[in-house]
Amino acid sequence: MNRVDWRRHKSIAAQTRVVAALVLFIADDAFAGRSAPRLAITGGRSPIRVLDFLRSARFAWQRVTVVPTDDRLVAQDDLLGTYVLLQRGLT
Repeated sequence: MNRVDWRRHKSIAAQTRVVAALVLFIADDAFAGRSAPRLAITGGRSPIRVLDFLRSARFAWQRVTVVPTDDRLVAQDDLLGTYVLLQRGLT
């Protein structure tokens, strides 16, 4: 079974930096192993700060498969949907 490691951060900004850095590290590691990284993004406003940080990183996002994991049934172009959030967040 996988172990969960809970951590506290001094601020939301600090937490955002840590999460984004971890995403970049894992994706980079997958590239090094010749794998195609896959990233699942939840719906809602939760991922917005991390996506903003990731967008500013120089990274080959076109080589990453990004999958929205939204439980809301909305059209792809709906402003409340995860698909639109991802388009704005990583392009």
